[in-house]
Amino acid sequence: MATDAEVFISHDNADETLALLLKDLLEGTFLNVLVFVSGRDLTGGDVWINEIRARLAKANLVISLITQYSVSNPWVLFESGAGFMKSKCIPVCADQMTIKKLQPPLNQLHARAFTEDGLLKLMKDVAKTLKIRNPKALPELAGILKRADEFVTLRSTEKVSKDEVLTSNLSRILAKKEYDRAFAEKVNAVAEKLKSKVVEKIAKAADRYDVPSNPHFSHLN
Repeated sequence: MATDAEVFISHDNADETLALLLKDLLEGTFLNVLVFVSGRDLTGGDVWINEIRARLAKANLVISLITQYSVSNPWVLFESGAGFMKSKCIPVCADQMTIKKLQPPLNQLHARAFTEDGLLKLMKDVAKTLKIRNPKALPELAGILKRADEFVTLRSTEKVSKDEVLTSNLSRILAKKEYDRAFAEKVNAVAEKLKSKVVEKIAKAADRYDVPSNPHFSHLN
């Protein structure tokens, strides 16, 4: 079957699962559309920068997946800019990013959200841009949204768990340092006390034995 159009999904590596879900939705909805996701579709032998350049030049549409991970990714901004120059870039906000949070230049583009309403509108945008018929139904949409929510929830849980471990480890390290400091202070106090007693005994012994004079003990006489 001939491919009539290509869509390039720009994304951060952390968002590859969401990018692949978008790919499944698009290719399941538009049968003659090929969706390129760099993390999955680049092969080991490809010179990746040349392949990215060629894919961007060939793409009829660039969809930029914008999340908290990709919003500052220079490659995502670069790829979005390539689509913007040809008036063929649509940002899709997911995870903790919303359309209102977009900053220039992304907020100059007509963005969509990774929600039921947002993806329905995105499918119409794609159909209009690629000049193909609007889909009458999206039977896979509910499953795509469910899997996306599960991924985002799991990722958030893992991040919280890692942060808790980091905080716990830091607390233990600080507590150990405080313990070591207190222990060292006690050892030094005991050492000073013992030193004082030894010096005192030596000074007293000088009265009974022929102990050579020592300038260090003269202040005790």
